Amino acid sequence: MKLEKPCRQNLLGLAFFAIFAVPSAACAAPAVVTQMYNNAHTSWNPNETRLTVANVKASFHLLFTDATDGQTYAQPLYIPHLRMGRLGTHNVIFVATENNTVYAFDADQAGSPLWSQNLTPNGETLQTSADYNNTNTRVPQIGITGTPVIDLERHAIYAIAASKTLNSPVVFHQRLHSLDLATGNELPHSPVDIQAKYPGTGGLQDGSGNVVFDPLSHFNRAALLLFDNNIYVAFGSHEDTGIYQGWVMAYNKTSLAQVAVINTSPNLPTGVSGGSVWQSSIGLVADTNSVYAITANGPFDVNTGGVDYGDTALRLTSKLGVADYFTPCNQQALNDNDIDLGSGAVMILPNQAGKLSHLATFSGKEGTIYLVNRSAMGGYTPTEVPDNVECTDNVVQELWRVLGTDPTDTSDRMDFYGAPAYFKDSSGHQYIYYSGNYAPIIAYNLDKEIMTPGTVAGGAPNQTPPSTYNFPNGGTIPSISSNGGNPATAILWAIKRAASTDGYGPLTLDAFAATDLTNQLVFDIPAGQWNYHNYAFLIPTVVNGKVYVSSGGELDVFGVNAP
Repeated sequence: MKLEKPCRQNLLGLAFFAIFAVPSAACAAPAVVTQMYNNAHTSWNPNETRLTVANVKASFHLLFTDATDGQTYAQPLYIPHLRMGRLGTHNVIFVATENNTVYAFDADQAGSPLWSQNLTPNGETLQTSADYNNTNTRVPQIGITGTPVIDLERHAIYAIAASKTLNSPVVFHQRLHSLDLATGNELPHSPVDIQAKYPGTGGLQDGSGNVVFDPLSHFNRAALLLFDNNIYVAFGSHEDTGIYQGWVMAYNKTSLAQVAVINTSPNLPTGVSGGSVWQSSIGLVADTNSVYAITANGPFDVNTGGVDYGDTALRLTSKLGVADYFTPCNQQALNDNDIDLGSGAVMILPNQAGKLSHLATFSGKEGTIYLVNRSAMGGYTPTEVPDNVECTDNVVQELWRVLGTDPTDTSDRMDFYGAPAYFKDSSGHQYIYYSGNYAPIIAYNLDKEIMTPGTVAGGAPNQTPPSTYNFPNGGTIPSISSNGGNPATAILWAIKRAASTDGYGPLTLDAFAATDLTNQLVFDIPAGQWNYHNYAFLIPTVVNGKVYVSSGGELDVFGVNAP
């Protein structure tokens, strides 16, 4: 398998600096090898040369639809000019479903898959919500949930597939697979059963002082990460069912041997769970030296000598040691009220010109936006103020409870799920886009290590136009496409799920001018169906003049009229 005319500087996701590569007309469109385009998770493809604000507004429409065998949670991935032996050379879009099937489709025309591979072994079947006392209504069939990742050097796509044996006693499995990009065949050493243990007194025990990973209680929603020649995987829970903790593991990309593991809440009291890593399907991120994760609600005791990191943003070494962390000052209130910091995920910002050059941003269910220094994340500052009073954190900036529409004095805040997006225009203006529960998408300006709500001509807020329900149930996960920093090509894309209380129903796709969100380009164009109850954490993939949305049993492909 070979890539025809590879454009190494534009292969999104291979390196942190790749998001700032200059597009080249002499090479293929960029590959999208990881969720949100790069390991920083900026959700920005700056190499989109075909779509513009003008032509999207004038002629954007559905081009074609491909059929799949079930619901897709994962973001589609893309490889241009892939040589596939007897099948010829194709631009390929990869889709993974909850039925444990990975598809390779021609990215430019409808048709049968170039190949498909079902990863459920003979003698096994899918895990279902019945395995968790029917509490996992969001994903009633559990197969591949986390977005896969592609390694062009090894010509492999990696995915985690969940299954269970048919015969009694039922044995539950989660396996890491590496498949050949050209054929879908398993590569050497694939698959491997995901197993782990870690020193600790909580959870499932091995009798020797270790917590043991339980493939039934733990759920891989977070996308896979390729960093430092390892595949990083993270696990949360099935709707807070069973005894669970947060797990992060690293596997060598070639041998699939486990090389590192951390449990983020290993010493939980008997019968207590928490500290999981789920991040609303968003994966771990990495800069040149470190991996970052955010844990969900759970006990926190690191400030008193413990090792449990509930509601904490972690900076981890490549070997998964804790190098630094940030925990909100009101962590106890967040834990008491199920207000996960870990409903959000980290976005790493490009190096800044100011004194604090290494920044990252994130939010959680509380709707507070944090801007932190990756070189000194801030630790934990305990508070004694009431929950409806802002406490003080040691961070670069804190925008307290600005996302969503819930009152600031309620304990029932479910305001943000997912991650923001980033764009830098040709004049150096930096935009950070956040959404919230039943609220518009807001563009914040980033200047001199300060985020401020943006405005457009005339002074109006730079946010998406109000509608009857805006972006419901935790907001949406935006995606940006542009040709470099040219504002005339900069577009923000967002999937809107149904406004019903359970999120079940049709999906629509919207588009806005990224520098002026009041300029809506695409209005609720139908984009498939979400067949599960509650939140659809779906992200469109925008590349080579097309927008790909994978949902319930279909891949929808959108574009503009040919010039």
